[in-house]
Amino acid sequence: MAPDSTAVEKDKNSMCKAMGALFLQHRVACMEKEVEASKQEKNRCSIGRRLNKGKDAQQAATATATSSSSKTTLAASDGLASRACRGRASRLKNEASHSATNAHPASKVTVVDSSVLIYSLRTVHQWLKTGDVQVVVPLESMRTLDLLKNGDSPINVAARKAARFLEDNFCQTAAQTSLSAGLLPQCDGMQRLDVEQARLISGHGEDDGDQDDLARAPVWVRESLLCALWHQQKVAALPSSATSSMRPKFALALAFPPPQQGAATPVRYAERADGANVLSWTGAYGLRQSGSGDDENQDASILIAPTSTSWLDLANGKRGCPQQGRCHSDQGAGPHPGTVMPSPKQGHDHR
Repeated sequence: MAPDSTAVEKDKNSMCKAMGALFLQHRVACMEKEVEASKQEKNRCSIGRRLNKGKDAQQAATATATSSSSKTTLAASDGLASRACRGRASRLKNEASHSATNAHPASKVTVVDSSVLIYSLRTVHQWLKTGDVQVVVPLESMRTLDLLKNGDSPINVAARKAARFLEDNFCQTAAQTSLSAGLLPQCDGMQRLDVEQARLISGHGEDDGDQDDLARAPVWVRESLLCALWHQQKVAALPSSATSSMRPKFALALAFPPPQQGAATPVRYAERADGANVLSWTGAYGLRQSGSGDDENQDASILIAPTSTSWLDLANGKRGCPQQGRCHSDQGAGPHPGTVMPSPKQGHDHR
């Protein structure tokens, strides 16, 4: 009996091993099928992703091509200038300006100092509504807004408002090379004379030590004036066959802060937004004020924009915030760039 039971036990063990081997083979086969199916599914997903990625890339390229036409050329400057370069300035709320940019050449070319954007922003609104003015904003004007935008003082609030206005109203870059109407930024690294060219205009020598030499001016004054001189030369270099009625008139627009009533806490960088600082350097470079008696220089003139009513109210102790609310309803249209206004004398009340 013992030998028989041993044989039966061996048969059972053999059968168990065989069944175990079959079970393992079955599991291996199932796992191989699952791996193969997973690879195929992964390939299908990869192909789908590549197809979708291709579509997305095409859509992105189309969107980039569309948006690139509305990017401004303000690289190499902080804050507002760099945001404009990234295309945030593509929103055009001023339809009249936008339409004029596409259809009408400018009869006036006006370079605006940061003082105009701070103290007379409504004047820029009115110029753009006329549809015949090309308003150019130098890079240094935008840097000034960036430096002034942080803080709670009225000039800080005005700088933030002006920065938003520029972002919303800068025209397409296609207008940079033309004399179309609209609001345009200075091209980065372009649209400026160098100091040597400015010396030729003024007659200064390199080592004559003249106090009017732009090399001695603060950087924000120098760069803004070099931009203005570039556009003045561009207008002056139009073909000689152009009649005086066809040639755009050039102006550098400045504005002055309201008179200070009593002691006021100075705001850092506020001097950069005072048009008097730029005005003191203009005479030697062919930029004339009204009443100079030189009619030949009317295309290279200084335009003094009126200080906003809200700023004057604030200076007189009335409540309100500059460039907000009443600025749009109480202030007049301001001078057209073709109308040159006299400026106050240096060191006097800038009313």
